[in-house]
Amino acid sequence: MRVEDGFQPTPYSEGNPYSSDPVLPNLLKRLFPSEVRRDVDQDLLHFGDLLQTKIRDISARTEPPKLVQYDQWGRRIDDLQTSEGWRGLKAAMQEEGLIGIFYERRYREYSRVYGFAKMMLAVGDTRVIFCPLSMTDGCARVLELLGTPALKRDVIPRLISRDPKVAFTAGQWMTEVASRRLRRLPNGDGGHTCPGCHKSLWTCSHYQRLQMVL
Repeated sequence: MRVEDGFQPTPYSEGNPYSSDPVLPNLLKRLFPSEVRRDVDQDLLHFGDLLQTKIRDISARTEPPKLVQYDQWGRRIDDLQTSEGWRGLKAAMQEEGLIGIFYERRYREYSRVYGFAKMMLAVGDTRVIFCPLSMTDGCARVLELLGTPALKRDVIPRLISRDPKVAFTAGQWMTEVASRRLRRLPNGDGGHTCPGCHKSLWTCSHYQRLQMVL
């Protein structure tokens, strides 16, 4: 017997993930002033429609990333290849203001809640794309608080951009080595070195355009 000859469940009809949510709209109504909620409601309804159409179509073209370690000549290349769908999801989220909403601060202290509500609506359809975007958010905030004037001028606008052609995403390198064993030292040309870092075990959240060492 072929699969189509057996029991076929009837696909259920899904509504807009925001307007059909029994909790989220009422929660935001309680948290937001009326003028903020009016704008946010409109955007989340639009975003819910986008998820049902464009985003799910892109998500269907997503494949797991693949690491190609060697080329045809046996040379080590370590080429990390991502799918069209994965790149498309990242671009779509950037266009929708994730991570930009947090730093545009159009709605002041409510901007984070607004951005997280938007992420929550999309998380089931975006194949863990918010992992690198969350790392990007963390990097932007660190640079906002501790970055040099040059980093704030040149890098932060790319991390929070809504234009995928301009936007950077960030990864974070982490180690379990005690911080007292690692030191950042000037190297004489304006940069820094980290003696002993190459001997430590590091993990990387994602390989992206910008890396932060923790």
